[in-house]
Amino acid sequence: FDIEPGRLEAAPLFNRHARRYADRPCVVGVLRGTGSGRSLVLNAHADTAPAGDENRWNHPSTSGVIDDGWLYGRGSWDDKAGIAEMLAIVEAFRRSGVRLAGDLVLTCVVEDEESGNGSLACIERGFTGDAVIILDGTWPERYIVSHIGHVWFEVRLFGRGAPSSVASRGLNPMLAIGRLVEAFGRFEASKNDEDGRPWGSLQRPYFVNLGRVEGGEYPGSVPREVRVQCHYGFLPPQSPDEARREICAEVEKLCASPDWPLEQPAEVRFFGADTQAFQGRAASPLVDSLRNAVRRERKAELVESAVTGWCDLRHYESNPWRPGIPAAIEMSVGSQHRRAPPPRDGVEGCRSALDGATREDVGVDDRRAPLREQLRDGGLPAGDITRQSDEEHRACASVDLCVGVAKLRERHESVNNAVQTGEYDTKSSGKRGVGPRGERGRQRG
Repeated sequence: FDIEPGRLEAAPLFNRHARRYADRPCVVGVLRGTGSGRSLVLNAHADTAPAGDENRWNHPSTSGVIDDGWLYGRGSWDDKAGIAEMLAIVEAFRRSGVRLAGDLVLTCVVEDEESGNGSLACIERGFTGDAVIILDGTWPERYIVSHIGHVWFEVRLFGRGAPSSVASRGLNPMLAIGRLVEAFGRFEASKNDEDGRPWGSLQRPYFVNLGRVEGGEYPGSVPREVRVQCHYGFLPPQSPDEARREICAEVEKLCASPDWPLEQPAEVRFFGADTQAFQGRAASPLVDSLRNAVRRERKAELVESAVTGWCDLRHYESNPWRPGIPAAIEMSVGSQHRRAPPPRDGVEGCRSALDGATREDVGVDDRRAPLREQLRDGGLPAGDITRQSDEEHRACASVDLCVGVAKLRERHESVNNAVQTGEYDTKSSGKRGVGPRGERGRQRG
């Protein structure tokens, strides 16, 4: 289904900035249990950050090429890997014959990179559960239940146009960019100094990033206007409304200073990310299930990671339809440095999610207990996944369980395609993107 923003107006955390939703569907599938256990939602997102300069990629950013064991493509790690893991988990259950006691709900969403409205739309339509695991880009020994707040904004700087041959008749608005950089640098430092709290491993978590500058027509003229797009990250309990007021006050103070180089004050416009800071429950039965799975499958301890990015966790905790759903992020496949075809370590990670959170939170029908043990011990599909041919791998991807299976097959004909392509939205902005080395991939330079 496509997101219908009118249905989300009742949600306090609904992002109301104008977005394009047509032909960018959320796809949901439900693996029905026997009805005697709790339900679990697995969530991953299909949208990506921009690919950047195509000339810096060794292979086109949406090619999905596998070269020397590396998968190239914007979104292949963040977060087509999460989508592929969801499908692998369900396919493992289907092939093993294990029957879950509760429902397993798969939600493949858009809008994670900016608004979170995809997950919110799934909740509004009733695709919820007793707990949620978001499969997104973290390590398998870490989990995330908290993130800071964010707003994006644009500062418009106004000058006076003129031909470059008589540039003295004009007033170049780019003269004010340096002042803007200095002002936001002082603001960022003062916020960190005044608050003094660390966030996770960061001692100074407040930030203002100037990420994009646009302006001018061509080198032969003095521009009339320059636009600087920025990103402000802030700690709770500060709200996005308070953050917006701070940014506006800072720009007004800068423009009122005697050394402001332009004739007109700057204007501030807010767009895109508008994210409430979120602090979840570090101790919960869901986290206990994940911790037990990591101990059993990876012989490691699960530790909390507080991040300065954002995710859709907040919508499961705060919504008008079914609030207070325990949620955590954990990516069992783990590292971005993952070879193809999937190594056994990656499959072990999938089994961690299967045997841990799913088995403990959803439960297994006791009549199939022997199969459950075979699955846990590797006697059934987990050991087979790495040995599948490409044709078998594609066949396994088309799991005939999704409510929106037609759209799923159209857009993801296989698990490989689900990992390789970025066709849902390669133009969206937000978090860093993907590639085989870090998120950028193996690029030139």
